[in-house]
Amino acid sequence: MNCEVFDASVRKTLGISYIFMWIILLALALGVIINGAGAGRAIENVFIDRLGLNPCLILIHMQLSFILAVTFLDDTAMLEIVAPSSVPLVDSLRFDLVWYGVLYRIIVSDSLHGSSV
Repeated sequence: MNCEVFDASVRKTLGISYIFMWIILLALALGVIINGAGAGRAIENVFIDRLGLNPCLILIHMQLSFILAVTFLDDTAMLEIVAPSSVPLVDSLRFDLVWYGVLYRIIVSDSLHGSSV
């Protein structure tokens, strides 16, 4: 290990970290925009008021959409995009948010790693 190798490795590491931070920042901004536009309330109105679905069916539909979304997004970006719209819906359905977080983590983690529950 010499100074040139160390300098190159630090620069590459900082470059990757820089890109990852931009992804997180943009995912947070998108989540704020989605939440500010009222998407959470609109989703809640569609599922509960218009369709009249059972809360368990809504939860199953949400988990299936997470499995589909995780094929295109990593877990951090998906959390920042999905949480602003799904957490108010889950809260209005009277589900425990802690157990919903555990269920979300299991679905996303297993979908990313290809294992089965």
